[in-house]
Amino acid sequence: MRVFVAGLSKSGKTTRSLHAAEHIPELEYASISQLLRAAGGILPVATLADGLTNQRMAAEALSAYPRSKTHQIVDGHALVETLEGPLLVPDSFFDEIAPDLLIHILDGPEQILARRVPGANFATTAEIAALTALEQAACERLATRLGTPLVALEAPTLDEFRWTLESRLSFDH
Repeated sequence: MRVFVAGLSKSGKTTRSLHAAEHIPELEYASISQLLRAAGGILPVATLADGLTNQRMAAEALSAYPRSKTHQIVDGHALVETLEGPLLVPDSFFDEIAPDLLIHILDGPEQILARRVPGANFATTAEIAALTALEQAACERLATRLGTPLVALEAPTLDEFRWTLESRLSFDH
């Protein structure tokens, strides 16, 4: 089973996903950011064109990524924040990676903003709240279009995230 975890930057996707992979023996972790860095992707993403280029590169890199375990958790985005504005990740990316489950991590705008570097793009709580709503809508649309279950988790603890994931993975057996 491939699980795609979406959420805004600094929403806690990586921390929760790594924790789950460390505690679930049959789960491996894959980071879209790490795959892009290794493939020479454009980071940070400045333009919409850069974002689209990265998504093509990320889909190719993930498809070539050797899977060594039964399940894979992919740490990525359904919405990429660029200096030109938000970019919804194209359907073609999700068609190529074919997730079996989507998880959207939500956190309060104040908490996300507090984790970000001061002066970064989208620097108000109102903007973060709007981006969160946009990404949630994108996840809901993707789940419907792909026929894939979507789980939205609001600021789960590390263990709550892992337990939710374990319960979903057990249905796959």
